[in-house]
Amino acid sequence: EWFSNEATKLTSDLILNKNITLKTDVDNLDQYGRTLGYIFTDDGALINQKLLEMGAGEYFLDNQNIKYQKEFISSAETAHKQGLGMWKTCGPCNVKGNYDIHGRRYYHLPSYRHHDQVVINLDKGDRFLCGEEYAIKAGFTRARE
Repeated sequence: EWFSNEATKLTSDLILNKNITLKTDVDNLDQYGRTLGYIFTDDGALINQKLLEMGAGEYFLDNQNIKYQKEFISSAETAHKQGLGMWKTCGPCNVKGNYDIHGRRYYHLPSYRHHDQVVINLDKGDRFLCGEEYAIKAGFTRARE
């Protein structure tokens, strides 16, 4: 994935040579068997949130692990609006991906006449996407113009 090297460096800068604590929520593993958790440093900083604030990752909806969902969404939205981190490197990330009422995923290109009316709700699984190719790779289908 693009920006992975930068995100790895930012993560290292935040936690290297620090004591960290991993706390889990409802689910402690994802569907692939990877550990899910919240990473805290001794000074109380929530590393997951810091990375979102810096644009070093995307927020993905999780209906089970919601303890810090509001904070994560706010941080992710702010980083996107300010064009930080990954949002800066991909250019204008103005392809909008959202779910319809039936759970189908569609992406909306900036050239579409209704693009500006499409609202992205991260708490519903919607996403900002960096280009049509990325939208397709993420499983979204082109919306009708």
